[in-house]
Amino acid sequence: MTRELSNAAGGRLIDVHAHHGLPVPPLRSATDATNNAGFPADSRPWTAEHAIEFMDSYGIQAQLLSHTLDYTVAACRKHNDLGATAVAAHPNRFGLLAALPMSDPDQALTELRRATDELCADGFVMVSNYDGVYLGNPDFEPVLAELDRLNATVLLHPGPAQDISRVAGGRSPAIVEFPIDTARSVINAMYTRIFQRFPNIRFILAHAGGVLATLAHRVATIGVLPWAGNPDHLSAQDVSDQLRGLYYDTALAASPHTLLPVLQITGHDHIVFGTDYPPAGLKAIDTNMAALADGSMFDHGHLARFAETTLTLFPRLRARL
Repeated sequence: MTRELSNAAGGRLIDVHAHHGLPVPPLRSATDATNNAGFPADSRPWTAEHAIEFMDSYGIQAQLLSHTLDYTVAACRKHNDLGATAVAAHPNRFGLLAALPMSDPDQALTELRRATDELCADGFVMVSNYDGVYLGNPDFEPVLAELDRLNATVLLHPGPAQDISRVAGGRSPAIVEFPIDTARSVINAMYTRIFQRFPNIRFILAHAGGVLATLAHRVATIGVLPWAGNPDHLSAQDVSDQLRGLYYDTALAASPHTLLPVLQITGHDHIVFGTDYPPAGLKAIDTNMAALADGSMFDHGHLARFAETTLTLFPRLRARL
């Protein structure tokens, strides 16, 4: 059963949503889970060898590695170096999505250039907010301008919102708060026209954009009215155009409740495959991959298109494969 999805996709699965990292203390309580979206207690420490073993078991050709836990300058450099080392050792199994310390935009620009020129990163990863600052903040615009100049692909991954412990109810933010914060970040970016002003950045939204697709109609109707806080006069057409141009990964989101609304705002050619390995755990990954393979949402041609779309977004990876 583990290779059913790979077989349906013609043996071509490329995982855009996989995490690497130095050993992380496991989560052992609800309080711990609220404050640290780290690896579950039953997961093994990440190694390239464990990741390759996982990929081989599921018929996955390659993974794009990202780190989303710590966005200090030092941590970004350390984890980008770790990912680049894995890519250098296994160039046809891994790619690197370099993390950017966006809380310090000047340092983020420096790390962006280092990751591009020295580490040969395939793309980049950003989180939905940096200490409560969201994607549409003007301080981020120099970094976005450089990403736009590079025609970069960016995985937008959720991060804990501010005051997360007050609203999470003692549960991990991965359950509810992450999918909400992804939508919050994207909607904020739409209102500030980030996707229109930087059209050469290809954004992939983790977990199929969280709750974004279910809010699309609401934003396009009452969200564009003058009293809604719409000083840049966002229109319903602006909303639909921006959402259609984004890409959506399937990690922890491979159910009709999630993906059918996504397919109402974009096409099959804007869906890419993701697992969220290893934090998701094998049971959840199994369930998601089985849902993708059952034929109710995607035929074999659609599944095979996942890889082609991904390789279009990541030309350096295409060249290595």
